[in-house]
Amino acid sequence: MKKIHKTYAICLAGGSGSRMGSDIPKVLLPINGIPAIIHSLNTFQKSYLVDEIILVCPKGQIQDYQLLIKDHNFIKLNNIIEGGEERTNSVYNGLCAVCDCNYVLVHDGARPMITEDIIEALLSNCKENKSAIAARPVINTIKRVSNNEIISTEDRSNLWEVYTPQCFEYTLIKNAYDYVVENQLAITDDASALECIGEKVYVVDINQRDFKLTTPDDVKLVERLLMKDCDMRVGLGFDVHKFADNRKLVLGGIEIPYEKGLLGHSDADVLTHAIMDGILGAAGLPDIGQLFPDSSNEFKDVYSIKLLEKVMIKIIDLGFKVNNIDAVVACEEPKISPHRCDMMNCLSNALMCDKSQVNIKGTTTERLGFEGRGEGISARCIVSLIKLN
Repeated sequence: MKKIHKTYAICLAGGSGSRMGSDIPKVLLPINGIPAIIHSLNTFQKSYLVDEIILVCPKGQIQDYQLLIKDHNFIKLNNIIEGGEERTNSVYNGLCAVCDCNYVLVHDGARPMITEDIIEALLSNCKENKSAIAARPVINTIKRVSNNEIISTEDRSNLWEVYTPQCFEYTLIKNAYDYVVENQLAITDDASALECIGEKVYVVDINQRDFKLTTPDDVKLVERLLMKDCDMRVGLGFDVHKFADNRKLVLGGIEIPYEKGLLGHSDADVLTHAIMDGILGAAGLPDIGQLFPDSSNEFKDVYSIKLLEKVMIKIIDLGFKVNNIDAVVACEEPKISPHRCDMMNCLSNALMCDKSQVNIKGTTTERLGFEGRGEGISARCIVSLIKLN
């Protein structure tokens, strides 16, 4: 589609998480580690057909959303405005903030599955028809019910599920919303505003269901669907340190009572070091010896979890997140199992993932090798990262 006209995207950040059973607004719920609304903003940012983005946030939360996006390169997002009491008022505020615009896309931030192809299809059709609504024909049987009793079976041949984005010629949708707001009409989507003034509205079959985040099951489903279009990377981590007197023993960020510690420039946390090298390897980055050299006083006796947090910043900047980690600690003493849960809690916090994504096991070497002789501890791990495309 040839780029001719100026297009705005209005992204709505309203909606509570009440049906999620969460205090977090649903647009901020993490989808594969990324707030839901960031997925939508990323797509608008990448689309060559979108010129400007307006983010409409709840009242009193402009600074919160400024902080949310500050680490993202949303150069098209030049305006964050407050919404109204209802969705209608929020869309209207967004439309009033638009200037010098031919077409506008209105999108609910709680629908993170938007793609550049959908944007292109909507704008192409909108150019011809002045409106284009993301939709899909209803495929399930629809029953009309009263008091739990089926009254009739509906003819689904002309029924469609309607989603967002919804795309319009700007003047047309602005006039429609002027009428809706002036007459205080109740509408549930933007197409309804055109219906109120007798204008035709056209649908575009996007050939997929556009899930809106409403329940916890929706979050899990959308995460799985988005992961189908992702880059999976695997890394191998290994580290070893020998025992030393007068040192604390730190494993997985947890200080473990024992008669000896491990020798190293840092706190010699052999497990955390192995995990860091596995992550860096999966992301194609240099190992910890290059990133945190033992020749630098900056890292003398440093708590290795702090280094892991620095590693996480690097991989997040590259668009990666931890999918899962499986690690083994090999030693005769001390026993790992009593401290396993504490280590997984500490590590999952630093890794910014759920505890269920981190697994730690302890083993012995049947008194073989340096571990078996009680000379030190080794750790091995496999790391998988995902990068959403």
